[in-house]
Amino acid sequence: MPTSEPGHSFKALGLIFFLFFFARISFASNSSDALIAKLDCPDPVNAVDFSPDGRLLAAGYGRNGRGGVRIWNTADRSVVPAWVEQNTENGNENVDKVVFSPDGRLLAAATSAGDVLVWNIGTWGEPKRIILKAGSPTALVFSPNSGMLALSSESAVFVFDMKTLSPRKVSSEEGPAQKFIVAGFSADSMKLAVCRYAAVEWWDASTGNTERGWGSYGLGFFCSLSSDHNYMVTGGGPVYGDKNVELLNASNGKSLGRQSNFRSGLFTSAISHSDQWIALGGGNYGPGGDLSLWSFKDFHEAGFVSEGKFPIAGLAFSPDDSVLAAGSEDGAVLLLAVDRLRGPMRTKQTHTLCGEVSTEKGKVFIMPLAKVPGMMGGGFSYAWQLEVANPGKLVGFAGLPVAFEAWDVESNAADDKARVNKFIPLSPKLAIPKMQTEYAVFGDVQNPGWDGGFVVKVYENGSFVAASNSGECLAYGSLNSTGTPNFGVLKRRLLAEGILSVPRNPLTRGLDHERTRFIELFSDDGLQIRTDAEVVDFSHPRTQPSKKEEDFARIFNQEEPFVSSLLHAGMQPGP
Repeated sequence: MPTSEPGHSFKALGLIFFLFFFARISFASNSSDALIAKLDCPDPVNAVDFSPDGRLLAAGYGRNGRGGVRIWNTADRSVVPAWVEQNTENGNENVDKVVFSPDGRLLAAATSAGDVLVWNIGTWGEPKRIILKAGSPTALVFSPNSGMLALSSESAVFVFDMKTLSPRKVSSEEGPAQKFIVAGFSADSMKLAVCRYAAVEWWDASTGNTERGWGSYGLGFFCSLSSDHNYMVTGGGPVYGDKNVELLNASNGKSLGRQSNFRSGLFTSAISHSDQWIALGGGNYGPGGDLSLWSFKDFHEAGFVSEGKFPIAGLAFSPDDSVLAAGSEDGAVLLLAVDRLRGPMRTKQTHTLCGEVSTEKGKVFIMPLAKVPGMMGGGFSYAWQLEVANPGKLVGFAGLPVAFEAWDVESNAADDKARVNKFIPLSPKLAIPKMQTEYAVFGDVQNPGWDGGFVVKVYENGSFVAASNSGECLAYGSLNSTGTPNFGVLKRRLLAEGILSVPRNPLTRGLDHERTRFIELFSDDGLQIRTDAEVVDFSHPRTQPSKKEEDFARIFNQEEPFVSSLLHAGMQPGP
């Protein structure tokens, strides 16, 4: 089960792993066609909600104790009141949840400590504070008659009588992995829909007794009840790990649809008031905040957009479902036009991409020129791959290098694909059998600066391609323009220099931040890889390089003028 702040515990991993993938590729557009406006907040936004008449929009924000609530007039987007938490006794707290009462009279918020704040709309001022210290809140919902308010946290569920503001604990933790998320009240306000690990239940709102329940595939990140009380959406998932979302019939628990193919974290959901759309939000640190719109009828993805650098943490539809508000951890509320949130997001790329075409199970991919040493000591692997959305003539170039001169990244909730507008083959089709036989690779990869390294691949037919480790084209052409007339000369030279005499292992240093140079030779004798990697024992500091490092450096340095000539040869297709 996730911790009390599931997004924070898992999402931070994205800042590390993002450096591994497409550091030169732009994944977020400057502005989505669906984006109407950005409303600034002082800190990351955790939750959003519209007033029942749609005239107000509230956001709860805060990170590291800088919390507050900001409310806008939706007509002119002016700030109505802005309240900042200043609880000096317990230190400042974040505001993690906000919700308007259905009768439009109250605004409630929950702090990161599990206290509840209540404002009278129109008079505002300092809120009434209900001190509970219930822990990090997972949900805050009003009953349909506005007479009760329910707060759920990691370990308990409270129900408040709004006339007296007196809290009543209706359930508490009964063992491990019992995180509660209150989805909402029944139409008569007598029952509570509650999600917890692998279960969905209806409770008596007065006693907390379970009246009925069902198994669920939800992972405890969110749980939403539709405004007509007939449907529930439950699920979510961390940036790296399993993710799933399930749509359920709220009266009998029947599964109406399930999705699990998501490429980034899922932390929040919302159901449109018309039961037409489901919005899912999340993302990663670095690539940005992902927001997808799903058709309620058949649970298929209708639209996708990625904005900013950090995840989406809160979602809310306007009362007429025309606008979707998304609370971003970039410190803003994004307002998106629902009717323009359609199809995948396309982002134009400004650099030429070099790689090799690969086919698998009826799909076409562009792959890096070669595998490279992993930065986390995991051996050699491909740093990236992109499926091609419009393969077309590329199918005929399987196994060959190509350059994408004009292309877009096409993104949806599941993955990113390349949409190619113009490509250039970098080697003749007739060379396929030979190219599968012999080639040589020179590589220099490091971290930091992983995306700026290079890989130079020389094919037996005399073609060569050079690219950064993230695939940006550096050069391509023919050996005819260099001092090395053909591949045979290069191969004999490497063998004469003693490349096979350099010990093979270790191939990587097993460090997170280290430079590795390598040479790869593939011929009739099979694959031979040699690197300058050596085992690093920090308990015995070294002042001199090992013999392996010296031997490899001697060969690589001898080849450096040749490699440099290829890197600076420009971009001219080979023979």
